[in-house]
Amino acid sequence: MAVVKLLRALADEARLRIVLVLRERPLAVQELMAVVGMGQSRVSRHLRILAEAGVASSLRDGTRIYYGLALEQSPVLRAFLSALDFEKAEDLPAEHIGDLVRLDEKLRDVRKQIQEHFSLSGAGLGDYQHGLVDSQLYRQWMLSVLPDAAGTVADIGCGTGVLTAQLPGRARKIIGVDQNADQLRQARLRCPQADFRPGELENLPLPNGSVDCVLAGMVLHHVPAPELALAEIRRVLRPGGQLILADLGKHQMEIMRERFADYWLGFEESRLRELLVQQGFFIERIENRRGEGELELILVSARLSGGPDPEERTVIKYKKNKEKV
Repeated sequence: MAVVKLLRALADEARLRIVLVLRERPLAVQELMAVVGMGQSRVSRHLRILAEAGVASSLRDGTRIYYGLALEQSPVLRAFLSALDFEKAEDLPAEHIGDLVRLDEKLRDVRKQIQEHFSLSGAGLGDYQHGLVDSQLYRQWMLSVLPDAAGTVADIGCGTGVLTAQLPGRARKIIGVDQNADQLRQARLRCPQADFRPGELENLPLPNGSVDCVLAGMVLHHVPAPELALAEIRRVLRPGGQLILADLGKHQMEIMRERFADYWLGFEESRLRELLVQQGFFIERIENRRGEGELELILVSARLSGGPDPEERTVIKYKKNKEKV
């Protein structure tokens, strides 16, 4: 019986530790080893048992394989984890507290590496990934789906403000967010009309429900936990607010991790759709384009539930093509 198999898999203390860590975000085997302090053979064996029981699922990203929880496929697992929610932090098992501390340290290390890369490489400039990504195409597309009177617009992961500088006259208030101080200095010079703030995508320096539109251009594939970034976007958007997102489609160029500090090698359209729906977005428009770049782009306009009825909207799906917007 599937339920019995699932409960047996969760009855082991080491496997339960792994499950509680994977509830936070998907991890590669090497990352999971560092967090829970177990050897590769032991972690791999536990992951195999969890996968066979329908608890864990895997996602291949280039040469890496990430493991997460199969929450969508298992209501029993969701109910089990819900029962493990503790009211106070001090009620958490000591082993789990240690695991969460190491997971947080791992995330900080990743963010530090990305920030150092962007400080040294000139990332954020117009020709930063020339030949690989058609930056002009995705920026023009994002502006084309932005309303003329957009209210308060937040450009998150704004870099040196190339896109932000095109917003004056299109928005009542402009906010730029980036974790790199050097790039924010350049952005302020490029667009003095905007309010630039230091901050991380998973912890945006914005109040709840304070933004009408969020722009996220080529940032999500740098985030170890994109679901956390999307949850933050949901938090800061007003009901019915718009998310305009441009990111890389799925590819196999491992060199992008080293050259550009990419954490994910792009996204399958189905995964991006799933991530957005899980956070309460409905997709108004989605396109797959390449333009003059080698890598395909996924361009999305989505809206947070709470505005007009999504059933009354038409979802527009465009065919892949190589023409500029």
